[in-house]
Amino acid sequence: MTFLSGLLHNRLQRVICVILLTAGLTWLYLWWRILDHTVSAYFQAGGFWLGLLLFLSGMVPGRDGSRKAGRLEFMAGALLMLLWLFLAFVYGITTADDKFQAAHAEVRDAKMEQIDIKHIPSVPKTFAKYKGDKMLGQVPNFSYYQMGDYSIQKIDNELVWVAPVEYNGFFKSLSAKTVTAYVKISAEDENAPAELMSGYAMKYVPSGYFSGNIYRHIRADYPSAVLFEASFEPKDDGSPVYVVPYGHYESTVTYRTSTGYSS
Repeated sequence: MTFLSGLLHNRLQRVICVILLTAGLTWLYLWWRILDHTVSAYFQAGGFWLGLLLFLSGMVPGRDGSRKAGRLEFMAGALLMLLWLFLAFVYGITTADDKFQAAHAEVRDAKMEQIDIKHIPSVPKTFAKYKGDKMLGQVPNFSYYQMGDYSIQKIDNELVWVAPVEYNGFFKSLSAKTVTAYVKISAEDENAPAELMSGYAMKYVPSGYFSGNIYRHIRADYPSAVLFEASFEPKDDGSPVYVVPYGHYESTVTYRTSTGYSS
């Protein structure tokens, strides 16, 4: 009760608590959503709420019942909320020309490269998925897993459909601990059988939780990077690899992409 009473009457103590509370909750939100830990990300996630709390704090009367002493908090909170609203809804419109100029494009009059008729994807995704999903039953403890998204990759000079095995929920991931297989189906020959590529131990995957999540694992090494969607790209020797492109903002309207992170 003494602490709460102090917060009501001690403005400096109350402001410090508001700032620390907002910063802590914002950090927790960014950690949970696996977002970049940059100044802009912190302000975008917590700036409005910090302004609102300061605004409300400034309306609390002092010991003498006067609200004059809280004008600074009141005005600071109002300015923070207005700035957040401006950046969220207005600023993007004012930088439209800069965004247009940032997208450099060049038109060339050139012949298209000839298509190799030996490597034309003729197997539709639906058929590949039908064949691949049936392979899940051959995975040890298959009830722990489910099939991931199918994508076309070029492995050992052949176009194939590949789909990683993913965890089938939080509790199943605790029992499974690692992902052990993926499915490969020819995208060029519809008569070729589906292959279960097993015997692996993938610890960091998109369907993982906490430290086993590939995005959270990368975020620990690149806290300020902008992470893009992971793609499953096995190597020519068959070993499974997730590639996660990432980038860094150079200004408010452009970002610089970097080499993908493999796991």
